[in-house]
Formats: sequence, structure tokens, C-alpha cells
Amino acid sequence: MTITVERLAPMLGAEITGVDLSQPLTDEQFDAIHAAWIENKVISFPRQDISNDAYEAFAARFGELYSIPFRDREGTTAVHELRTDETSTSAFGETWHCDMSSEERPPMGTMLRLVQIPRHGGGDTMFADMYVAYEMLSEKMKSFLDGMTAIHDSSIFTKKYGTTKNLPSAVHPVVRTHPVSKRKSLFVNTRFTTRINELSEGESQAVLAYLFRHIAETPYFQLRFRWSPNTLILWDNRCTQHCAIFDYSPQLRLGYRVMIRGDKPV
Repeated sequence: MTITVERLAPMLGAEITGVDLSQPLTDEQFDAIHAAWIENKVISFPRQDISNDAYEAFAARFGELYSIPFRDREGTTAVHELRTDETSTSAFGETWHCDMSSEERPPMGTMLRLVQIPRHGGGDTMFADMYVAYEMLSEKMKSFLDGMTAIHDSSIFTKKYGTTKNLPSAVHPVVRTHPVSKRKSLFVNTRFTTRINELSEGESQAVLAYLFRHIAETPYFQLRFRWSPNTLILWDNRCTQHCAIFDYSPQLRLGYRVMIRGDKPV
């Protein structure tokens, strides 16, 4: 089958058709998908009704699979269920973030496949391009931020999971360079980033507040993705952020996530 890549928005996002992820990929197919991912940062695959084994096998083509270290789960599968239903008062991920940046080696990418979406609509996911977020800053601000580091911690999970065990914390550059594209991007987010080390507490709060607002309030480099059942999305956690929109209570939204371990940001 011929793989087709169609852009979803000017800055980021593409839909890929002509591939069945329930079947093993040829090297040529995988190379085409990987190239589209690096170029578009967020890629979607519609109509993928696949088993967990096939899901893991596809993810493993990109690298080592990652599991949240402090989350108890049955079995050994790297596929995590994400369910929001009539009992839910919030959807985890409602703030702009990249996944598990509190790890020394945060995930390079995340896959999410929704099998059931709210019947009245809603449950979209927002994505933001951190390359463009960085490039839109003034040259003075870029120079100011380059070389700075920030603390990323997992304290948010204490409330979510009721645990303080194995909560990772890490120090990462405020501006990171992508290991493949070699482009620079902002690497701070509202969920995990708590302090810029080279600034005073007050200065750090002010700069982070500005950067968080810049990321959240600039539609120019954002994509709002509307799901359909059995769509699978892969996003590049190294150069994007995302935000889940919880506008569908009490409807059911059910999906399955796989994360791929990355390298230490530089």
C-alpha cells in the first residue's frame, strides 16, 4: 500500500493513510512514517483497530517502551488504559505539558489510541509546536534563556495517585536541541517545571509565567485535534506540548497510551 501524508495545520500535524498497523511494517514503510513524524511532530492514523500486541510492536520500532515507574498496574504490558467517565471530576492532562519531563530521560514520543469518544462530541486534544514557540521569541529573550536550566518534578502525582514513592525529579535545559532535527525548542511546561535555577525565586516565577502564557495563548503554533474512534496519534514529546480538553462530562472517553523512552535533553 502507498503511504499518504496529508498536513492537518500549517505548523504541525499530519494524517497518515495507506498503512495497516495491525500488520508488521516494512523498513520502507517505517522510514516513511518516521520521516513524517520528525517533520510534522504530530501524526495521526485513522481507522486502526489493533491488538495491544500490535500496538506495542509498532511503538517498539521507535525505541524502548516506557512505563510510569510509580503506577501500579497488572501484567507487563506497556499499554496503559486512559478512561474518563461519569465518575470523573477531571481529565488528567488538562494543563499544557510534555509527558514525564521530570524523568532524567523523558519519553521521546507518546502514542494514544481512542476506542470510544464522547457521543455528543468533545474530548479534543490541543497540541503546540515548541520549535515555533522558541523561534517567535525576541533575539534578546532567546539569548537570555539559552544555557539556563530548570527543575522538573513529579509532585503533581502525589495528589493523583496518593504516593510519594519513586517520584522522579530532574534538571533540564530551558531550551533543548532535538537530537534528529537539530532545531531548538522551549522545554518548560506548567505540569512539571517549577524553577529556573539561574534566577532568583521571584525572577523564575515571572519568566516561567510569561513562557507558560506564551505557549498557552498563541494559537499561531497550535493544533486542535478532533478524534474519531480507533484513531491512533503519535506525538514528538521532545518538541511539542499537549493539553486535554475536558468538555464532555459525564460521557465516556476511553483510550490506550504507549510511551517511548528518550534521551537526556541537551
